[in-house]
Amino acid sequence: MKLIPERNRLPRLLAFPYLAIAALTALILNLRPDVLQLVMPCQLRKLLGLACPTCGGSTAAVALARLDLLTALRANPLLTVAAGFLALWATYATAATLQPAWRRELVPSAREKVVLRLLGMALIVGTWVYEIWRLRG
Repeated sequence: MKLIPERNRLPRLLAFPYLAIAALTALILNLRPDVLQLVMPCQLRKLLGLACPTCGGSTAAVALARLDLLTALRANPLLTVAAGFLALWATYATAATLQPAWRRELVPSAREKVVLRLLGMALIVGTWVYEIWRLRG
């Protein structure tokens, strides 16, 4: 991967509305964790009795809002790891906005893009297997 000067500022600037949404969501979940019961239940689990890769996401979201990382990891590792990467991205976006010299972007090669896509699929499949194992056990 190459680290080059930032060509497009939009991805960095999008971190700020996402941070506002995340903060508001965390506040709501801390005040009213039962609000997630209003969300539609998992249709795959309802119809087939199988967990999906996002099963446990509501529990993980509430745990993340309370900064209980271990409970969040147990509930849904994929969502927790994704939230961690988003937190790193938001930290970078804030620092790069305050310090223009830090504005860089990673540009993966074609081969690295394939590896990243395969890694993403492996994470989703791995989480799915974990969720099925966890809910059956």
